[in-house]
Amino acid sequence: MPRAAHSRKKARTKKVTVGETSRHAFNWPKLPCDVQFEIYNHLTQADLLNLARTNKETYRLLCLPQAAVYWERARANTGDLPPCPPWRGEMQFAFFINDSCCVICSRVDDHSRTPLWEFDTRYCSDCEASRTTTENPFHGLPDGEYKTAFSSQAETIFPRVYHNGVVLFHLPDVTQFREDILSAQQEVQQMYVVHQRLLLTEKRRQHAIICKDWKKRMDKLETERRQEVQYARYKQIVGRLNALGYDEELRNLGINLEGLTPQLRRFFDKPEPLSERDWKLTLPELEKALQHRRVLEQRRCDVSMMLSRLRNLDESLEDYIDDQPSRDDGIWPRALDLFDLNAVRHLVELDHLIFVPSVSYDHMIPHFVAAWREARQATLLALLPGVESRPAIPSTSSAIMTRSMAPQPSPLELPQAIFWCVHCQELVSGPQAMQHTCCYAFAHGWETINPDTVPYIDGAYSPLVMEGVDILARTCLVHARGLNPWSPAPLCGCSDIVKDIWAALGFDVTARDAPIEVVNEMRVACSACSVSGQVMVTMDWRGVVHHTFEVHDGVPVAWFKPCQQVQEKVKRVEYAFRDDSAMRAQTSLRWRCKWCDWPQSVLSYHYYELPQHYQENHPMCFIHVSPSLDSPEYQHPPVVLCETNLPEDNINLFVTVFEHPSWYIIESMRFPRDAWVGMLVE
Repeated sequence: MPRAAHSRKKARTKKVTVGETSRHAFNWPKLPCDVQFEIYNHLTQADLLNLARTNKETYRLLCLPQAAVYWERARANTGDLPPCPPWRGEMQFAFFINDSCCVICSRVDDHSRTPLWEFDTRYCSDCEASRTTTENPFHGLPDGEYKTAFSSQAETIFPRVYHNGVVLFHLPDVTQFREDILSAQQEVQQMYVVHQRLLLTEKRRQHAIICKDWKKRMDKLETERRQEVQYARYKQIVGRLNALGYDEELRNLGINLEGLTPQLRRFFDKPEPLSERDWKLTLPELEKALQHRRVLEQRRCDVSMMLSRLRNLDESLEDYIDDQPSRDDGIWPRALDLFDLNAVRHLVELDHLIFVPSVSYDHMIPHFVAAWREARQATLLALLPGVESRPAIPSTSSAIMTRSMAPQPSPLELPQAIFWCVHCQELVSGPQAMQHTCCYAFAHGWETINPDTVPYIDGAYSPLVMEGVDILARTCLVHARGLNPWSPAPLCGCSDIVKDIWAALGFDVTARDAPIEVVNEMRVACSACSVSGQVMVTMDWRGVVHHTFEVHDGVPVAWFKPCQQVQEKVKRVEYAFRDDSAMRAQTSLRWRCKWCDWPQSVLSYHYYELPQHYQENHPMCFIHVSPSLDSPEYQHPPVVLCETNLPEDNINLFVTVFEHPSWYIIESMRFPRDAWVGMLVE
C-alpha cells in the first residue's frame, strides 16, 4: 500500500475522545469580551452558577475581580435576592444561597438543604456535629475584665442555634475568638476583641433575619408555583378522563385520590405540565383502575339497594303481623326466615336500577308467609319418618260439625313430631322447631363487614364490596346483625322413639284418634336404668325421649309400663314437686331472659346458669327473667323410686350415674310384687 494511502486510512480510523470533542466544540472563554458581556446580561444568578461549573477556565474567569460586573447583572436579572454581606463575595454568596451541599464534604442531606443562617454556612448532619459545640466560648480563657463582664453573655456575643433544646456555638468562630484573645496582651486589646466580635455577631444576626425572610418568601412562592402547576396538570387529566366517561369514578376516588395506587397518584401530583408522552404511557393503567372502580361502585349500589329492600321487607312484615288477630298465638317469620324462598331472594337481588314500590311488599307478604310455612314444615317433616301431612278438612257453615268434618291438626302438632336439639340438649316441639334458637348461628367477625362506607371521602370500599363473594348472603348477614339463616342441622327427629314408647304403652301414635290425653297420664320406666327389686326410673313419655338422648345418647332402649300403684306414686311426687317453688327454681324449672333479643329470647336456662349468662351478656343489668313452663323436666320430672330398705350408699352410687342428678327426684317406696312384670332383663 502506498504511504500516502496508509496515512489517509490511519487518519480516518483515529479515535477522538469525549473530552477532546467537548473541549473543541465550543471554547467559551475565548469568545470576544463584548459577546460574553452581552450573554451575561441575560443570565440569572442560577444560570451563571451552572455556567461556572462547566469547565475550570470559565470558573476561574468568573472568580476574577473584573467579573463582579457579571454577578451584578445576574443579581439584577434574578430579582428578589438578599443583599450580599461584606464578608463574602458575590460568587461565594451565590453558591451559598443556591447550593444544597455541605461546604465541607459536599454531601447533600436534610441538614445541608437548610443553611445555618446564623453561622453563615451549610453543614450536613455529621459535619454539623463536629463543627459545633455546647461549651461556653469563655471557658478555659485567661481571667480578666473581659471575662468577668461578658462571660454570662456568650449567647449575645456569639451566633448560636438551638438543636433539641440545646444551644450550639459555631466552633470556627469560637476558635478564632480564643486565638484573638490569647494574642492580645492588654486588657484594652481583649475588650476590643470582644466588642469587635459583638459587632460582627450583630451584623450576622441582622443579615440572618433578612435571609430567613427571603427564604420563607421563596419557599412560599415555590410552593404556590408548584401547586399551580400541579393543579393545572390535575385539571387537564380530569378533563381528559371526563371526556372518556369516567366522571363518576373520579368523584369516588376520595378527597386525595386514595382510591388509586401510589404510582397513579404520583402521576396526578407531578409538579410539571402534562406531556402527551406521559399521558399515552399512563392512560392504559389508569383506565384499568377506573374500570375496576366502576365495578366496585356497581356492587356498592347493589348492596345499598339490597339493604333498602330488606328494610322495606321488615317493615311490611311487621305491619302484616300486627294486623293479624292471632299474632300472639302463632309463629310468624322474620325477614331472615323468608330467605328460604327463592321468590324473596329474587326480589332482593333485582338490579338497583329497578324500582320496587313499598306497596308491592304489602301485597306479597301474605303469599310469602304462606309459602314459608309450607316450606319450613316440609323441611321439618323430612326429619320425621312416618309423619305425613294430612289434607285439611274444609270448614262448613253449619253449626253442627260431625267428627269426620273436624279440622285436622298440623302434622307438626302431632305427638310424634318432637325433635331433640344437640346444642341445647332439650326437646323441641314441632311448632317451636320452626324458629328454634339453636337453628340460627352467629357468624364470627361480621362486624368488619360494613356496607355503608362512603368512597368519595377516602376512596375505600367495604370488604363486602371489594371481595364480591356471596354478596346477597353477606348483605343479609349484616342486616340480621350477624345472624345466619335458619338451619335444621341441630335437630334430630324423634318420631321412631315416640312410636316405640307408645307401643310399649299399648297405643298406636299414628292412629287418627290417638288418645293423647290418656297417654299423658301414664308413666313409663326405663329397663336399662332400673334394677329389679331395687330401683325404678319412671317418667312420662316426653321425659322418656329426653332421657333417651341425655343418658343413652339417642340409642333406643327397652321400656316397660309399671303397675298402677307405682304410677300413682309417681304422679303424687310430681305434683308435690311442682308445688314446691323453691325446689323448682333450683332444679328443673328453666327461665327465659327478658333482656335478650330474638332469637336468644327463646332460650331457657337453669337457675344456676343465670349468673354466668348475665355476666357474659348483660353485665350492667339486673336479673330479669320469666319462667319457662314448657320444659319436659318441669312438666313431668323424672322420678327415681328406690326400695325402702335399700342402703343409702347404693342410692348415692346409682344417682352419680346420671350426668345431672339434681334433675331426678329420688323417692323411697315399697314396691308391690307386680311392679316388675313388664321389665326386660338381659
